[in-house]
Amino acid sequence: MTPLERYYKFYNLSGVPARLLKYQEHYNIYRRPLKEKRSERPKVIVWKENATQQSDLAEMPIDPKGYYYFLVVVEISRKRVDAEPIKNKTANSVLKAFIKIYGRGRIQPPTHRLETDSGSEFTNSQIRDFFLNSIGVMMRFGEPERHKQQSFAERAIQAIEKPLFRRMTAQELKTGETSVEWSEDFHDIVRLVDEQWQRDPPKIPEGPPKIDKNTELLLEGTQVRTKLLEPISVLGKKLHGKFRIGDIKWDPKVRIIKKLILSPEQPPTYLLDGPHGRLGVSRCAYTRKELQVIPANEKPPPDSVIRGRPERYVPERILKHRTRKDQLQYLVKWERYPEDESTWEPADRLQEDIPNLIRIYNDTK
Repeated sequence: MTPLERYYKFYNLSGVPARLLKYQEHYNIYRRPLKEKRSERPKVIVWKENATQQSDLAEMPIDPKGYYYFLVVVEISRKRVDAEPIKNKTANSVLKAFIKIYGRGRIQPPTHRLETDSGSEFTNSQIRDFFLNSIGVMMRFGEPERHKQQSFAERAIQAIEKPLFRRMTAQELKTGETSVEWSEDFHDIVRLVDEQWQRDPPKIPEGPPKIDKNTELLLEGTQVRTKLLEPISVLGKKLHGKFRIGDIKWDPKVRIIKKLILSPEQPPTYLLDGPHGRLGVSRCAYTRKELQVIPANEKPPPDSVIRGRPERYVPERILKHRTRKDQLQYLVKWERYPEDESTWEPADRLQEDIPNLIRIYNDTK
């Protein structure tokens, strides 16, 4: 039994050295990601007041007055905080909360950009029209599960929630009854959070990017995988809860580095292929340790791992065509298999199953 045969028979019990498995896709998606040092994480640096703000929505117990959520806004340069309770998260309620917050004057409307998550309470046409047209600023919607993109807003929510929940707990200890009253104390708590968070705007960064002799810079065009922040199956299905022992650590989807970003006093980050902008890039940038470089000759698992009868293999693209015995055939590259394992398939069957791939092939001939 060869080392690879042993690995695909016994897996983590096989005792096969890692150096013999570095070209195996299965082994690579289970590799433990390296832990990032604090210096390796990019910092959000905004030196102009009101230029960039973050906003998020928090769910609370239903208050006797009917309040169920609160909207928080954080002005990043000076770390000013304001928030407003709301009874539902319809576009109209969220819009009124923004208007109330900006009307109080603690935080002025942003002059450059508002950053939110990609929830429908922010991406709807009413909110977008208010910020894009009425105020005249950009909106940036974060990628799902990338909580670091909303770190200021999420920390503000935690700072507001903590004393509110502790007060409710104190009442429950005293009365023996469930407490859900929080709106009465809400604005006092928000005011104190704002006072404790305030700072002077940071200085404009002027130093060189954080690169030393140990920094590995990846080239544009490099194929990579992204580190998973929450568990998914190999087929892309979201799994609930925390990572379990059998969960993969890297997204199997192959991505391509489109742009290397070098900014003053920041570690290198990378934009990957995606649907945004003229360059067609991802919505967020990744650090080096959030990326796994895919070896050029990486191999999928062998057929010996298959138990039962798989329903089908997934076509990735068509490479060539030919005619055999008056029958048109296409050479199909299968997803997750190398090109040398592509197979010739009859055109009539493929016309039913993958007409889009055939059209793409014909358009690029």
